[in-house]
Amino acid sequence: MRFFLSMVALVLASAAAQAAEIAEESPAEPLRRTPPDYPAACTPPPGEPAEPQSVTVMFNVTKDGLTENVRARESTDPCFEEAAVAAVRTWAYKPRRVDGAARLQEDLETTITFILREPTEIQDFDAQPILRVPPQYPDRCQRKAKTRESVFVEFDVTKDGATENIRTVESTNSCFNEAAVSAVAKWRYRPKALSGVPVERKGVQTQISFELAEGTSSPELRFRNTVRSRLRHVQILLRRKGDPQEALAELAEIEAQYGDSFSQAELASFYQLRAAARIEAGDYAGALDDLRVVRRLGMAGEASEAVERTIMQLEAALAAPVSGGEPTPEADEQPH
Repeated sequence: MRFFLSMVALVLASAAAQAAEIAEESPAEPLRRTPPDYPAACTPPPGEPAEPQSVTVMFNVTKDGLTENVRARESTDPCFEEAAVAAVRTWAYKPRRVDGAARLQEDLETTITFILREPTEIQDFDAQPILRVPPQYPDRCQRKAKTRESVFVEFDVTKDGATENIRTVESTNSCFNEAAVSAVAKWRYRPKALSGVPVERKGVQTQISFELAEGTSSPELRFRNTVRSRLRHVQILLRRKGDPQEALAELAEIEAQYGDSFSQAELASFYQLRAAARIEAGDYAGALDDLRVVRRLGMAGEASEAVERTIMQLEAALAAPVSGGEPTPEADEQPH
C-alpha cells in the first residue's frame, strides 16, 4: 500500500506584543473547538479493557484568537497527552478584549476526556477571568529596564471570584514586582465550579509583562523563517530515504522549541511532516493521529484530498488482521 502526503505553501508575517492600559475586559470565547479522536496509538490490545482517560490542558489565547503555550498539566495516562495538546493547538477563539481592543489571555484550562468508541468530551471547569486590570508601568523602573520585563505570580481565587494570597514566584526585574501584585489584587474571576457549586481555586499562575514598545499581531498564516528552514531540513532528510528516526528527532526538537507558539500554518506543516516520518518508521497509528490533526485544521484542493486519502488507507491498514507480520506501506511522495 502506498501513501501520498503533500504540503501547502504558506505566507510570512511577524509577531510582537503591546502594552496595555487599565480597563475592564471581556474574556476569550470559543469559536472552534473540535474534540480530538481517540488516539489510535493509545488503543488497548484486543481483549483488554479501555478505561476512560482524561488530560487537563492549559493554554493562552492570543489577540488573534489562536491558542499558544499549550501544555498538558496532568493526565490519567501520558499516552493521551499528545492528542489533547494537538487538538487544543487547532482551536480558535473570539479574543479577549479590553476597551474594544483584542488582548492576550493567559492560563485558560480545559479537561478532555477520552472514551473508546464514544465522542470525546471537553470540560471547562477552571476559574475564568472576567476582569483583569493590566498593571501600571512604574516610571521609577524605566531607566534600568529592558524593552520587555516580566513577573511570574501565583495566587488563589476565592469562591466569590476575588484574588488572594498573591505572591511573586519569579521576575526578570524585581522593580516590577509591586506593580504586578497590585494589578492582580484588582482582578476578578468567575469561580471554579464543581457540580455547579463555586469552590476555591488555589495556585493560579500567570506571567505579567511590561513593555516599552508596541508591535503588530501575529496572523493565523504566519510562517516564521526559522521554522520554515527547520521543516525544510526535515523534508530533505525524508527525501534521502535515510533513517526516519533522524527526521523524527529533528521534529521533536522543533516542537520543543517552537510548538507552544505554532501558528495554524506551521501546525499543518509540522503534523504532515511528522506523519510522513512516522509512516517511514512504521508507526501507522501515530501517523494517523497526526493526519487527523491536519484534517481538523482544514486544507484546500489536492492537499486536502491527499490527506483524506492517506487517512483512509491508514485506517484500513490498522483495521486489517495481522498475518505474516505487519503491513509495510511506503510513503511514496513526501511533502514539498
